[in-house]
Amino acid sequence: WALRAAKALLVVGIVAVWIALASNQNMHLLQIGMTITAASGVVMLLRWFWWRVNGWADFAAQLFALPTTIFYEFGPGRHLVAALQRLPGEHSADDGYGFTFVLTVATTTLFALGTMVATRPEPVDMLASFFRRVRPYGWWRPVAKHCPDCLPADSFRRDLGRYGLGLILALGLLFVMGLFLLGRFLEAAAFLAGGLAAGGGLIRLIDYDANS
Repeated sequence: WALRAAKALLVVGIVAVWIALASNQNMHLLQIGMTITAASGVVMLLRWFWWRVNGWADFAAQLFALPTTIFYEFGPGRHLVAALQRLPGEHSADDGYGFTFVLTVATTTLFALGTMVATRPEPVDMLASFFRRVRPYGWWRPVAKHCPDCLPADSFRRDLGRYGLGLILALGLLFVMGLFLLGRFLEAAAFLAGGLAAGGGLIRLIDYDANS
């Protein structure tokens, strides 16, 4: 299966390169790709926090992500996007992408959750096995009853703090070079300082968790 997956990825990569070279709207293609990924990603992320999200919901999210994106980008849904764009008055192409993104993610998520409600949850034994290995936090109480000896290994608050610091670090360092090349040295220095401070805080938080 690994060889087949590698071949499939190679074919997808070749097709993606061909489309990118043949298109003069690569930014639009990138936006479409990000929308498709986000549309299916919400349910995939939710599956780690909620025991009820099953494989069928995950499959539905991936199945509906592409057609839903096409519906709002090129189908009848584009009229709704255009109507929403006109509400604030002045608008741009970025506004259209924002509305398309939100509508696609929301619609795909609703399809996936509807599929989840219409199908059975995963077997309790499988969920309990997953809970013992991962010990997730979130809405896992019905499964946790079958694993009274297991407690969540992490804290959502600490993980959220680590995520915030990592995000500041990544964004801070991401904009430094661009601002430096544009000659905006004071702003570049501020982003660099903020990124390094967040990185130092992230390292200290990781070391504290490792030693506690």
